[in-house]
Amino acid sequence: MSETSIENNDTSAKLSFQQKVQAWWKGYDPVEYAQYLKSKHEEHREELEAMELSQPLPEKSLPESEQSSDYLDFLDDSAQGEEIWSLERIETGQLIWGSGYHEPNCLSAMTEAIDMLALNDKQHILHLGCGLGEFDRNLATDIGLKITSLDLCKSLVDSHLAATMMEGLDSQITIKQWNSDSDNALPGNFDHAIVEGYLYSQDNKIHILEQLHSSLTANGMVLALGPCVRDKTVIGDQDYVAWAHERGDFPQLISCEDLETLFTDTGFKVNYHRNISNFYKTLIHTAWLGIKDVMHQIKEDPQKAPFLPMIISAGEFWARTTRMLDDGKLSMQLYVLSRTDRTD
Repeated sequence: MSETSIENNDTSAKLSFQQKVQAWWKGYDPVEYAQYLKSKHEEHREELEAMELSQPLPEKSLPESEQSSDYLDFLDDSAQGEEIWSLERIETGQLIWGSGYHEPNCLSAMTEAIDMLALNDKQHILHLGCGLGEFDRNLATDIGLKITSLDLCKSLVDSHLAATMMEGLDSQITIKQWNSDSDNALPGNFDHAIVEGYLYSQDNKIHILEQLHSSLTANGMVLALGPCVRDKTVIGDQDYVAWAHERGDFPQLISCEDLETLFTDTGFKVNYHRNISNFYKTLIHTAWLGIKDVMHQIKEDPQKAPFLPMIISAGEFWARTTRMLDDGKLSMQLYVLSRTDRTD
């Protein structure tokens, strides 16, 4: 097979994500490679079925010991924080989503919601679930405010701290690991808060929201962004279990209706709500359109070659995420909340 021409007129041949990566890695056009595989499949069916990737991936089936609902209970950070976001996985995430981001960057595009917070350089805000912190560093640079950045995962916190110190922003941004299961209350008296996936993925949502309520000033507002499930039945769905396993932290998601009830019960009023699932899918699609450039970077730097299996695993996870968003099993929800006086 030449790299420039593969004889086949059937344009309906399709590639799996692994085969696309294999095509790009070998320097072939993915469409032509699909046509080639289809023709070879017809000629040598048994041979093709035995063919494996040059760097085969381990099977990702869920172990029997991990299939019970009890196993999906939240595992604390001491057990898996470093394991979930290893330095290699962090670097892989940044290759896909851009420097300073380990997942899709929704927040920067939510200008209408961010404007509702009326941020200024006199304020001190909390970012719960800060990740690698690029959004916080941009806010600190552009607006000049102070930020306390908290995340459950130590490796994300350490990476955020290193980048923040390198940019000379450590006097504006305080970065800490925070486990909501611990006895430590949220620090500070914040003007506003940004809460990303942290709240959505934890089981003790009421405890987190109560602490958040206590940590805000009287006029404090919260921008909350993260995933929800359609209803409780999704949690037992085979697709959801596989998705949670691939994600690694086994998130404890609830429906947006149940989440809104928790907001009200813990002293918050919903001022703004938007389902941003379509936008989230666009971010995923756009990032993976650029996967060929990522593969080129890996090929040019032999030290990045071990990232190939992780790129493939990430592709499988985000393909599943997109499919579940399409099916309505998952959704990405954005809220802006105002703090109200609690009656209890």
